[in-house]
Formats: sequence, C-alpha cells, structure tokens
Amino acid sequence: MIVFFLSRAWFFIDYPMPFFDPDTHDYFAPVESILNNSSPVFAVRSPGFPMLILLIYKLGGNLFHIIAAQNFFSCLCGIIMLVAVWRVNWWSAPFASVGLLGWSVKSGGALVSDLRLMADSLYTSFLLLGFAFFLLTMYKKNKIHQIFLYLCSTAWTCSIIVKPNALFMIPVIFICIVALKQVSNFKNTTYISFVAPMVLIIGVLTIYNGFRSHFWGVSYVPSSNLQ
Repeated sequence: MIVFFLSRAWFFIDYPMPFFDPDTHDYFAPVESILNNSSPVFAVRSPGFPMLILLIYKLGGNLFHIIAAQNFFSCLCGIIMLVAVWRVNWWSAPFASVGLLGWSVKSGGALVSDLRLMADSLYTSFLLLGFAFFLLTMYKKNKIHQIFLYLCSTAWTCSIIVKPNALFMIPVIFICIVALKQVSNFKNTTYISFVAPMVLIIGVLTIYNGFRSHFWGVSYVPSSNLQ
C-alpha cells in the first residue's frame, strides 16, 4: 500500500492535474443532464462512471477529488484481493502481493488509468473486487458464502455498468457456477443469489435505455469503451 501511494504521490503533491481523454466529455454529459433536471442518456456511456462524478460533485468535490476517489478505491480493492488470497491460501499471499505491486507500479496503463478522467480505473477495480469475493466464497463454505456470491455478482455487474465491454463476465459467471457445482454442495438458492444482482441491475438499465433512447440494451456501442 505504501508503494502504491508513493508511485502516485507526485500527482497529488506536485502536479494535481487530471489527465483528459477525447472521450472524457461523454461521461460528463449525463451528469450535466441530471444537474439540469433532465433525463440522462446512458445508451452511449453507461451510468457507472457518471454516477461517481455526480456523487463527487454533490459532495462539493471537483475533478481532483474524482481522481483521489479512483485511487482510493483501486487501493482498497487491491487490499481486499490480498486478504482474500491470504484467507484461502495464506502461503500464496506474498506472491499475489508482489504481482499486484508489480502491476500497479510498473504498468503504465494501471498508473495512467488511475490518474485520468475515464472509466478504466473503476472498471478494473470492480473486476478485481469480484474475483476477491469469489475467492472468499471458496473459503467460507457456510451460510456466509451466499453473501460473498451476491457481492461477487454485484461487483462484476458494476464493472459492466461502468464499461459495457465487461459483458464477457456473464459467461464467466455461468462457468463459475459449473465449477462450484463440481466442488461444493451449495443449494440452488445460492446460485440464484449469484445471478440475481446481474439480472436485476442490467435489466433495469436495459428497460431505462429502451424507454429513454429506444435501444433495448446496455449500450449502443460496447466496444467504444475499449481503451
């Protein structure tokens, strides 16, 4: 965690200027619509990142605070992932720690995504958080495993709401269900709790886009969110 913050300290101390992208404005357009009391269009850019921007603005923050929130959430998800690995298999935790450290420090993409006003950082963090909760499901084979599966599905669904190209997580969830059936004796209600958040959230967004933009889906162009 110390190295994570040190690798980004130059931004917060010496050069607190968020990086912009040609597509950055697309994420602010829905926020402007909401602030102007009109219905936002989410068929182009899904609501995940605009909702973070709106939340920061409502709390009196600015662009700098959006970047700070991205970095805090990225660090938090990394810590949760390490805790999950340690709980499942403690001797592999140091290797996971080194891997995450190398990725966050050496990967230019990871550093830039945390410091620019785009959905990439939030998207990656939610994916990582989902995998952490799935690992905790494997560790806690009692009543609490259902909660972790619910949280896992919710996190992966949030990654889709942030960037629709994460729709690849839908078949991943069904692969996970097949794998769990082979190694556990969970009840069917457990698997329902795994799928329910994704069906509910994506269903609500699809219905909203259908009535608002006459498009029955998550996004017009999911591939446009690939950066």
